[in-house]
Amino acid sequence: MINELRTGTNVMLSKRLAKTPESDRQRTTAYKIFTYEGLIARAQTEIEWAQHGLKLIDSLG
Repeated sequence: MINELRTGTNVMLSKRLAKTPESDRQRTTAYKIFTYEGLIARAQTEIEWAQHGLKLIDSLG
């Protein structure tokens, strides 16, 4: 997804940018990438937390 945003091949972003003033397109794209990076970081943290929980359960069993 991030690669699509960076290369301009994401359909949803392209539609949004078509309605966005030219002066704001770069900022809009950068913020969208930032948002997806945050979602990825959050998911990675949740995975690490779940793995930690599984290790805890294993150690208690």
